[in-house]
Amino acid sequence: MENNTKYNHNPEDHFWYAATGDDKKAFKQLFELFYPPLCSYARRYIDDRAIREDIVQEVFATLWEDRKKLTISTSIRSYLIVCVKNLCTSHLRREGYMQQYVDSQNNFCSHIGRHYE
Repeated sequence: MENNTKYNHNPEDHFWYAATGDDKKAFKQLFELFYPPLCSYARRYIDDRAIREDIVQEVFATLWEDRKKLTISTSIRSYLIVCVKNLCTSHLRREGYMQQYVDSQNNFCSHIGRHYE
């Protein structure tokens, strides 16, 4: 049987191992175990609760979709933490770029407006 994670007899690693075999109940248990602490962890990066929850849900959705092809060389706990951190920083980066764009458009519009006054 192809195994794509280290199996260390931790409950969460057991749930992940079972989930890779399409065990939806095990995946649900993994979700219930990690969803609250991952949302709390995301708070280090994101203030908005809804965005934090969306990010963590996205991590789990991607995890389920890619479960057959993922190679996780750490514990599932470590993997999930890194995924949440990466999505949070990507969100912040996109948000920063968006704010820079809005600022540049506002500056451009105010600059153009001065020429027509």
